[in-house]
Amino acid sequence: MQHEQNQTCKNCQAILESKFCSNCGQNANTHRITFHDIWHDIQHGLMHFDNGVFFTIKHLLLSPGKSIKEFLEGKRVNHFKPLSFVLILATIYAFIGKHLIIDSFQLASKNQIILTYLETIEFTLEHLTYAIIILIITTSISSFLIFKKQGFNFAEHLVINSYYRGLFLLFLILVIPFTYFSKTIGINTILLNTALLQMFDFSIMLWSYFRLFDKYPVWKYLLLTVVSYVLMSMFNIMIFNLSFFVFKNL
Repeated sequence: MQHEQNQTCKNCQAILESKFCSNCGQNANTHRITFHDIWHDIQHGLMHFDNGVFFTIKHLLLSPGKSIKEFLEGKRVNHFKPLSFVLILATIYAFIGKHLIIDSFQLASKNQIILTYLETIEFTLEHLTYAIIILIITTSISSFLIFKKQGFNFAEHLVINSYYRGLFLLFLILVIPFTYFSKTIGINTILLNTALLQMFDFSIMLWSYFRLFDKYPVWKYLLLTVVSYVLMSMFNIMIFNLSFFVFKNL
């Protein structure tokens, strides 16, 4: 019993005297993330929207790898739940994107490539929750396989990539106004937008994993991140092409 009394809070290091820290209020039971925690997050996280989301955004923007690592290690009281965080941002993006991207575009031509591109965007926005969950899973499979030596279990990789995907959604929300004011779209714009999105997506992955997957020298970390991104992209191409075909023919 003496050992339990001398335990300290992983969030603020105060001495624990009960199931909750008397100093900051965090639960004393900060075990490793498991699938039970993921399910609990899905059930209850969406019901508690508070200032934690702004704390989470701030720290993810400044140092995502450090912030995510602290969450996994038990410093969680100020952080917004990962799946709730990404699903809220996905809802905001879908609403704004539908009205400021699809509805505002004036097609420069009736080119079939352009129409297919807009159809794909509209499909993604209409099924964004499904798309985000698939993205989180495929990214987590890739990072789990490539960064297995880091010691994180698969549920922890789901947390890592929920925050990463949330950070990317935040970026997409911020650039929507620039898309809105363009008003027209052509093939060159499609190619440019696609290239820029891929570049920023990879950059945010790189930024999110930095200081998190730190058991490798920098050159190896960069190489493994590239491999993880390529593997994730391959999964996504297969799954989303299949999904697009299935949903379109239902």
